[in-house]
Order: sequence, then structure tokens, then C-alpha cells
Amino acid sequence: MHNETKATPKKPVVWILVADGRQAQIYTRKKMHKMIPMAGNAKHHHYDETGEQELVPVGEALHAESPEIYEKGRKSLGRVFESAGSAHHMGEPHVNIDDEIRAHFVKKIASHLNTARAQRQFNRLVLIAPAKLLGELREHLGKTVEMSVMAELSKDLTHCDNKSLAAHLEDIA
Repeated sequence: MHNETKATPKKPVVWILVADGRQAQIYTRKKMHKMIPMAGNAKHHHYDETGEQELVPVGEALHAESPEIYEKGRKSLGRVFESAGSAHHMGEPHVNIDDEIRAHFVKKIASHLNTARAQRQFNRLVLIAPAKLLGELREHLGKTVEMSVMAELSKDLTHCDNKSLAAHLEDIA
């Protein structure tokens, strides 16, 4: 007879992305076992065990570039010559710097998620960001990441602490 071992199905790893146009953090839920002391005397200590799930950051937060990086480019704008005279003046860029920074940041987040999914670091994904950012992000996500999205919440919750963020997540994941 074969000595078969049943493989228990691996619990899916859920990542929760919380982002706005300037910062992003990825969280996962970890079951935390806590021993809470209950009433008792010095000889007999009684504890109550809880198994709450807490949000734990996955890696470092991602940040958009500072607008100061783009100031150098603004200061070195090309000169424009007028044909009517000998006047020279600075040409204005036709691109909104804030939009350019956000677009680059969205690509950075998408690239990070695409790479992590390819490396099987997560199975399911929850996206929390303002609606416009969610739309821009979806344009750059790979197929496997798109298929792993289990929920979206179009809100800016980057300012929330872990407990209030967890409260928002109770309804969706």
C-alpha cells in the first residue's frame, strides 16, 4: 500500500492595497493569538485566548516622487523666440506635473503588483483607492492580477490606522 498524505489546501494569501495619488501600502491579514489575563489569585492565573485577525503591512510603503524632482525640468525649459521681434521667453510645459507624477506612481504600483503576483506572493487582492486612481490602476494591471481582484472600495483610506481600516474591510473581505 502507498503511504498517501492528503495535502491540505493552502489558505489563499490576500493582499489589501490602500492607495492615493501620493502613497500606497499593502497589508495582509494575520491571525494573532492573544492571551488576555482574567481574574484570578496569585497562585492561579487564568487566561482567555483570542484569535483576532489584524492587518499587517507587507513590505515598505510606496511613495510617489516629490514634485521638487520635476522643478529642475521646469527651470530648464526651452527658450521660445518670437518672430515679430528679438524677445525671448520661457516656454510653459503642456503637461500638468501633478498628473504626470500620479501617472508614474500608478505604473509603479501596478508593476509592483504584477511582479508580486507572478512570484505568487498573493492569490487574492483587495483594492482601496479613490475612484479615478482605481480606473488608472486597472489600465496597467496584468491579466493574472485582474483575475485575483476580489473586491474594490473607491475611498481614500490612507489616513486610517489599522483598526479603522479593518472596520472598513469587514463588509468587503
